[in-house]
Amino acid sequence: MYIDKCRLFAGLTKSQAMRLLEAEGTKRICFKKGEVVLREGEKVNDFCIIESGTLEGVRYLVDGLRDVAAVLTEGDVFGDVLAISGGRRSPVTVIARTESYVVFIPFDLFFSGIGGEVNAKVLKNLIHSVSDKYFALQFRINCIACRSLREKIMYYLVTVGGHSKEPFNIPLDREALADFLCTDRSALSRELSSLRKDGIIDYYKNTFKLKQNILRCML
Repeated sequence: MYIDKCRLFAGLTKSQAMRLLEAEGTKRICFKKGEVVLREGEKVNDFCIIESGTLEGVRYLVDGLRDVAAVLTEGDVFGDVLAISGGRRSPVTVIARTESYVVFIPFDLFFSGIGGEVNAKVLKNLIHSVSDKYFALQFRINCIACRSLREKIMYYLVTVGGHSKEPFNIPLDREALADFLCTDRSALSRELSSLRKDGIIDYYKNTFKLKQNILRCML
């Protein structure tokens, strides 16, 4: 269940979490594939929790390309940082990649009438969540700061999969990975094929395996 996956509810009993999810002012909305959940520039006053499905946060650049800021799945929270900051406007458009259910919880609800113990746990979890997002942002910055596309790909794969030689899955499809790395899909596909031809990686769809010394392929 998404409650168990949601960092915001860590340490809370199911009944404590349900008090928030069923409180007055909380909304549960279904979004069909391709439907906009949140538009860039829209004010955000709610914590948004993905009950099911997959969303992506995108920015549309001047040249028409899409910049994928994040891919969000069951149990993930978004809008929290904006809501905390007093209802700032969203810097991205959030779109449903698949049919998705999203729960919207007003920010004020977390700190009014819930109970001191629950408030303390939610606040602690919120701090951890913001910290996670900081490091995720730093990861993205490090990826796109790499000089070549090959370096970007390898930095991403090594960070996600570690130095293990065992196969691992990545959460992004080819289009989303190309957007994440600030390149186009055809260039990404060519470089992935080149890496496989050079014996550095192997892959099938979203499953990858690192085959050779990582440092050598970065030279």
